[in-house]
Amino acid sequence: MAANYLASDELGADLERQVLTSDLQSTNRRFERACAHVRYLQRTLDDLKKLYHRSLESGNRAVQYKYKIKLSVIMGIKCYFYDYACEKAQDVAEMRYKLGLLEPSSDDSLSEEGDRGNSDDDDVFFG
Repeated sequence: MAANYLASDELGADLERQVLTSDLQSTNRRFERACAHVRYLQRTLDDLKKLYHRSLESGNRAVQYKYKIKLSVIMGIKCYFYDYACEKAQDVAEMRYKLGLLEPSSDDSLSEEGDRGNSDDDDVFFG
């Protein structure tokens, strides 16, 4: 009877590892897609900044307003995707740690400060 219990305990641990591995792959895909969206949104922001600065030089206030609104909306969307990517990165790190693929670290490299704390996106409006 004890051998039966031991075998079922090993089976449970193996099943849990398989489920965790599957969850890790799924979460990693979500993280990578969120990162791709952040990169795309950053390229879009860069293009809009160029257009906005060009409209400043031309003095066309209607176009300036249009680009300023678009910039603020895209910045907001980028922040949401960035937060989501940070959350998924944290989940991936926790799952890798549980699987024994990652050593614990005292460095909190996945903090909320990241790029947003000292972003140069504000210079479009204030500089």
